[in-house]
Amino acid sequence: PEGQDPQRYLIRSGSTFYGQGGTIHRLVNVVYYNNTELNRDGIPFHDILLLKVKPRFRYSKMVKAIELPETDTKPPKKLWVSGWGKTNLS
Repeated sequence: PEGQDPQRYLIRSGSTFYGQGGTIHRLVNVVYYNNTELNRDGIPFHDILLLKVKPRFRYSKMVKAIELPETDTKPPKKLWVSGWGKTNLS
């Protein structure tokens, strides 16, 4: 969260399990996208940020770079998103 020491947080890559496998990375720095708008439930529309971690990610069968779309790309009607995290602060 903004305003907190990023080094308090860890990221696991290369595993589909929350508590085992893969590699643990410590956050070094967080750069927030500065145009965040909230929907009527208080959840961000543009909750995008960049994370600097140590050690660096090592690409493998389980760890891959994302491909960013062109600016004029229309989003699909259905898509899959996964991850662990909070959608509210209560």
